[in-house]
Amino acid sequence: MKRILTILLAVLLPMVMQAQSLPLRKGGDSLPFKGGEKFTYKLHYKLGPINSDVAHATISVDSVTYNGRKALSARIFGQTAKFYDTFFKVREDFRSTFDYNLLPLHFYRDTREGSWYCKNDAQYVWNGASSYARLTVENSAEELNTKDIPLQQGTCDITSMVYMMRNADMEKISEGQSFTGTMMLDGATFTMRMTYKGTAPLKDKTLGTVNVIRWSVRLNAGETFDTKEDLIFMFTADANRIPVRFEAPFKFGGVSGRLVAYEGIKYPVAYGLK
Repeated sequence: MKRILTILLAVLLPMVMQAQSLPLRKGGDSLPFKGGEKFTYKLHYKLGPINSDVAHATISVDSVTYNGRKALSARIFGQTAKFYDTFFKVREDFRSTFDYNLLPLHFYRDTREGSWYCKNDAQYVWNGASSYARLTVENSAEELNTKDIPLQQGTCDITSMVYMMRNADMEKISEGQSFTGTMMLDGATFTMRMTYKGTAPLKDKTLGTVNVIRWSVRLNAGETFDTKEDLIFMFTADANRIPVRFEAPFKFGGVSGRLVAYEGIKYPVAYGLK
């Protein structure tokens, strides 16, 4: 179970595109979200006789001032349910600050999984071809150290990726079209390939029936994901682009996340939580 919730939360985080840039809508007031928005999810794990909700997570964003400029501060927080805390206690805290054009400015991570822990603190320095992130990393296996990671255009951290994906300009993306990208975490980068799978109705116990935008993502899996299957992400096809559901195949079992509550969304919706 080690680091499972970290991966679960990362699964909610699609990527910023590099080789073929993901087209984005304008920022500022045109963003599909605003400060004060919050989503709550239940995370479900299935492996053999285990078929249960094991954790819950929240994704939220607030309006802030960062170094004298208006910005947004987003947070992804997850924790195992009380029953599973007895066996393996997990707490995940990912935070990102970015401007209203979705340029990342700061990233913070605090992870506790059983006896294992990891902390990240990254300051982004954007300066054309000389851009870099000054990243401080500490975990159970290594002492506190600071290093600079070169940044390419579009490289981003976990949390801000969620909001970039929500702001994708779907009018410029065709069904079946793919994009490649990278994600920065713990001083390393992860290669991803995402394919737009079209829009279709989703029947859900909580939302009822709602149209969703579907993406499949193939990761540079390493030792965690089952590379024979793609990750699946679903966002509402309305003005809010609410992250509704995800599915993640692991080498040992499968995980899914489903939306169970929301508040503070920017635009009215034609559906509602029951």
